[in-house]
Amino acid sequence: MIVFNLYNMEAHKTYTSKTVGEIVAEDYRKAKVFRSYGIDFCCGGGKLLEDIISNKKIDLEQILGELHQVDQSDSELDQTNFDELTLEDLSEYIVSKHHTYTKETMEQILPLINKVARVHGDWKAELVKINNHFISLHTELTTHMMKEENVLFPYIVQLSRGLVAESPFGSIEYPIKNMELEHDVAGDLILRIEELSDNYTLPEGACNSYTVVYKLLREFQDDLMQHIHLENNILFPKAALLEKQLKN
Repeated sequence: MIVFNLYNMEAHKTYTSKTVGEIVAEDYRKAKVFRSYGIDFCCGGGKLLEDIISNKKIDLEQILGELHQVDQSDSELDQTNFDELTLEDLSEYIVSKHHTYTKETMEQILPLINKVARVHGDWKAELVKINNHFISLHTELTTHMMKEENVLFPYIVQLSRGLVAESPFGSIEYPIKNMELEHDVAGDLILRIEELSDNYTLPEGACNSYTVVYKLLREFQDDLMQHIHLENNILFPKAALLEKQLKN
């Protein structure tokens, strides 16, 4: 018990004074703990864990114990230290893994959710709303990723190589702010879908299409949260800092 209490005292200092984004940036496995408590670590990653615990009335010892279990585990989950990647490597990783996945999976989901909403929407009205939200999400993310791949990320790659190139936006802080606002929109849409689906809970007797749609949506949300986290909490702040250093 003494060891546990001493651990909690140390963990309190280690975790509660950090933002949830910083905690997940250091070890992405901890995202699963935050997800289980409904804590937003991507769009809301700038909030201190201490404040979130207080506002949500979460049991301090319980969540610290779960974070400690992650520290002690040898999970097979990808433990790449994204915080140590160069900005160029991280940009390429986001595009090759997350942008590719997002584009391909959205094209899978769109016709399926439309079909499920059309067939079952009369008795499950939330499906129509989910379909409409996902169409909006598809539009939002398609334009968003295009701007990142064609404008922002190439500039970040130049910064990573030690070059301050001419840019159409002056400081990188302006497009970053815009991208973060768009992340908020996308995050709100996927969270609304999660709520409408009751955390992707299938009704009794759900058909195969219904089952596949909810499975894909859950996986899509998990990937999107890591995607936004990598940009908001690691790539963007580091790129902004590097630009200032190079310009000075």
